[in-house]
Amino acid sequence: MKKTILLSARDTAAAQIVCILKPLFDKEKWCQTILIAGSPADKIFISHKIDFISCPQWKHETEALAYCEKIIQKFTPDAILTGSSGPGFGVDEYLIFCANVPSFTIQDFWGFLNPYSGQYADTYFVLDKYAEKQTKSVLRHKKVLPIGSVKHSSIVTRDWVSIRTAKRRAIKLSSNLDLLIGFFDQPLKLDEGYKTLCSDFAASITQLEQSFKLLLRFHPGTPRQTRNVVYDIFRRKGVEIILDNNESNVYETISACDIVVSSFSTCNLDNIYMNASSSAPLGVSVYLFYNEEIRNSFEKHHATKMLPSFSHNEAYVIYKKSEILQTIHKAINSRMQSWVAVKKLPSPLYAPKKIIDVLKNQLQRGSEIG
Repeated sequence: MKKTILLSARDTAAAQIVCILKPLFDKEKWCQTILIAGSPADKIFISHKIDFISCPQWKHETEALAYCEKIIQKFTPDAILTGSSGPGFGVDEYLIFCANVPSFTIQDFWGFLNPYSGQYADTYFVLDKYAEKQTKSVLRHKKVLPIGSVKHSSIVTRDWVSIRTAKRRAIKLSSNLDLLIGFFDQPLKLDEGYKTLCSDFAASITQLEQSFKLLLRFHPGTPRQTRNVVYDIFRRKGVEIILDNNESNVYETISACDIVVSSFSTCNLDNIYMNASSSAPLGVSVYLFYNEEIRNSFEKHHATKMLPSFSHNEAYVIYKKSEILQTIHKAINSRMQSWVAVKKLPSPLYAPKKIIDVLKNQLQRGSEIG
């Protein structure tokens, strides 16, 4: 009899991972999968023509709890496998909370943990040894397995140079030499910390001697009010803005950029892995990590207070406001150096198979014991 695996995702990064895993699970003869999707993950699944059950938008945790209890009762899964979705609560967090079978969560960022429901999965699949160490420091009694980046296993064979050229042409850059800085927004609280960070960054890049354009892409979960405020901050500083809509492919958008900037968005990590698989240098990732409010937000949802140490310039982390302009200069001039450095990262190609093997071995072993 086939084992039933309940899959879930509610944010875009988690959805991208499930889009890779579900078709692979569905080829396995020993299991069947049922996918529950929240928003904005549901839009990703629609675009990939993947069947799912859409869950409601909840205002209260009690509604999410009741829904997930009913889902588990209805489908009686043998295991639950969720994405690691961003701040807030939803189907991922409360399926784990209600789980009465082995539960698994896939991280897509170093040490990311959503503490909202107060419960964590039995097993975490994480990016690498650094993520394992940081996650284990909080989840001492949980199983933490470094398996590589599932999300990026599907991009290693893509022709990023051609994709970059096409995207830059589409957004009407006059040549490959035009400097394009990408700012990738996150669904962070619109407080003085985030507004100050945007303002600091805008003021710094306007001091660049080289002309540039700023590609601004908002997270799907960012409210319209926040979008308007952030856009106006850059506009008032005199920055020439290219506004990228959420309908375009985020990987294609990232590939067009010479510098990829955020506080701690997964887009920076996307860029690192894309660069590693590219036949020529793409952009350089820069993390704006100096602002206290931003770091506090990071610490609430991660098992670490710090980003990894990029000792070979795989990426840059800004820890002081005064370092913004200098670091952007470094990043502009180190595209080749960063490209060479990221080539040494472990390949994510086999990460999906590792997850399937772990679930298969555990569930089949459980059947034999039973």
